[in-house]
Amino acid sequence: MKRNVYYLLILLSALCLSQASCSRHLQSQFNIDVTLKDLPNTTIHLEELGINRVTLIATATTDRDGHAVLNGVFNTPQLYRLSIKNRGQIFLIIDQEDIHIDANPGNTRDYRVSGSPRSIQLRHFLQNVYELNKAMVAEEFSSPGYALLPEDSLSAATATRFSQRQKLYTFIKANADTTTLLPLALFYANFLPLDEEASYLRQFTTGLSQRFASEPDIVSNFQASFFNTYNGYVNDNKIGQDTSAASHLVGQPFKDFALKDIEGISVNTATYTGQYIVIQFLGSWNAKSRTANKELQQVRAQLPGYPVQLLSVYIEDNDKDFSKALTEDNILWPQVSSLQGWNCSIARQFRVNTVPRTVIISPEHRIIGFDWQPARIISEVKSSSQPPVRSSDSLSRTTVSAR
Repeated sequence: MKRNVYYLLILLSALCLSQASCSRHLQSQFNIDVTLKDLPNTTIHLEELGINRVTLIATATTDRDGHAVLNGVFNTPQLYRLSIKNRGQIFLIIDQEDIHIDANPGNTRDYRVSGSPRSIQLRHFLQNVYELNKAMVAEEFSSPGYALLPEDSLSAATATRFSQRQKLYTFIKANADTTTLLPLALFYANFLPLDEEASYLRQFTTGLSQRFASEPDIVSNFQASFFNTYNGYVNDNKIGQDTSAASHLVGQPFKDFALKDIEGISVNTATYTGQYIVIQFLGSWNAKSRTANKELQQVRAQLPGYPVQLLSVYIEDNDKDFSKALTEDNILWPQVSSLQGWNCSIARQFRVNTVPRTVIISPEHRIIGFDWQPARIISEVKSSSQPPVRSSDSLSRTTVSAR
């Protein structure tokens, strides 16, 4: 909860919907009546928070009484903000023709809104987040000698803070999971800390694509921006922890598995006995993992004839976007998936909670490393084995797309 609100807005602008993608409904004229008591000659900007941009919709200047009116047109409800010069900002949803906002110029969190049901809901959310977070922070810093408290008192205080934090996060999740407006769902989710809620946020992104599947053009834009930007950020935050958590698996025997490619052909690792196996975990929705997958081409190109097999395991729930990714990336080794998303038993076997993840298996069928760069894989294989006579089909292209 310590993230700066401006950072949230920058991230949000890369995640929300474009106005063009929502132009199915007839446009209506709107009027936003703003009052900033005793704040004359102040510039107010109305901005739409859309995909990869913040769009200026209207500008007005308050009169001598602190009053201003902003006009425009709207169709499908969107997320907007009023940026008040040198004062702050107010979030709103333009879902009605006449909206009234009465704000305290000294504290833009203190405002009243009428005429817009969704804006009232948004204000309720923000006020609750502020109050719950304020109580949590106050508890944490209310005792100057906190570190010197007796152990039993320390445990009680820690339990209180944990309870307050859980109450806050439960409230945020409830709003993110139940709203019927995609921009709001994304906005709410951004108030969750990545270090504590990464697992939930990963599930949340998958759930959103299902919830808004009836809006294919919107979901397409959403996946391109949200999955690649936000999920990537979650992964960067977690990958170090996950690599450390999986380190105890190094040296353990490797259990063979079989998964099917997109054509339904089974690929079984038992057939790779006596070879190095490089398993790359990735998702069609994650740009960074797809780039890492293509970088494995270096291993394939520099180790012709060596006993090494590449295998990509996709974390997927369905095959539509995955098939598209396979076509675009043109990978030349087996691509497989269970189509069970993060419930994939192979991912659980290797403690895979983020993508990209790379697992290296020795010819003796033991796990020898995680997340090695291609150069290290090449060095390991060359230093430990000799290239056999190259067979005519050793580099034959495998036409697959996995699940």
